[in-house]
Amino acid sequence: MFNRTPLVFLFVLNVALGCQDTSPKDNSAGRLPASTRKLDLSPRRGPVTPPPPRNAVLEASARAEIEASLRSEIDLVRVHAVEAARDATSHGTNIAFVQLLDDKSPVVRFATAMALGDLQSQSAGDALLQRINDDSPSVRIASAYALARAGDNRFLAEMKKGLLDPRPAVRGNACLAIGRLGDPAAAVALEPLLRDSIKEVRLQAAEALWRLGNERGLKYLVAATISPDAGAVKLGLLALAAPKDPRAATQMQSFLADDDHETVLVAARAMGIIGDADGYSLAIDATRSDIPRVRTLAAAALGDIAHPQSLPALAPLLKDPDPDTRLAASAAILKLRW
Repeated sequence: MFNRTPLVFLFVLNVALGCQDTSPKDNSAGRLPASTRKLDLSPRRGPVTPPPPRNAVLEASARAEIEASLRSEIDLVRVHAVEAARDATSHGTNIAFVQLLDDKSPVVRFATAMALGDLQSQSAGDALLQRINDDSPSVRIASAYALARAGDNRFLAEMKKGLLDPRPAVRGNACLAIGRLGDPAAAVALEPLLRDSIKEVRLQAAEALWRLGNERGLKYLVAATISPDAGAVKLGLLALAAPKDPRAATQMQSFLADDDHETVLVAARAMGIIGDADGYSLAIDATRSDIPRVRTLAAAALGDIAHPQSLPALAPLLKDPDPDTRLAASAAILKLRW
């Protein structure tokens, strides 16, 4: 489907926004209402609706779906499964995926190394060291990132070298890894990529800078969200949310009333990431959409809002015919705050 060169870079974009639904789009189906209804997650003095009890059966089903997806024959499903396993593990449900460092697909190996780095895995060091000489420069970058997160800083030069690579995919992934590593001193190396010839690389550089607290990254991402490019808007919203800085909420709020239902759900998810539940009711409504991609985005939003009252809406999606929707719902269920 894709040629080999941009494969890993496309992983970053697809994980951010979910798999593209290649079936014909009906833009009227699944349209979300423009109004928002806020779910107040703060303590209240009056009576509140209690959340449903934890459901061990549903949680076990969610875990089983992720584990089965890790064995999928479809590369992108395995990528999304790695992301779901990472999120579940970070929320206390351990799901092993380190074996995918040996996957035949570089995009899966990249996703696996990045996820292990996000989790600061101390047990995967030997396996990651074997990937420092991987055929894919993006896998080498991700392995260097994961090792650094575990305390081994010997390979940081691999990430810096990636910023100068002639391939946009490698430059973008180097930005991603450096931003997640969190060293503010790296901003000097990242700022030139705000002028990169490739839009996606510029967005990755801006997100990385914003993660490092750099205002130039923030300004670039705000500009991306008001551009006429719908894809850049959605990527910009999620990038704004990445550092979980509440200052980004104002920029996201207006998109909850956007005409495009996918943008609404991405905004709802972005706000959930920074701890704001304004998009909760919109995401609940969207779980009943006829469009698989909308259901997937709705489940992802509910996962980042993470309120247990969304369990009844997520439960039916565990049997959804679309694999990405099932994965998003599974990850969301295991991320709920009880």
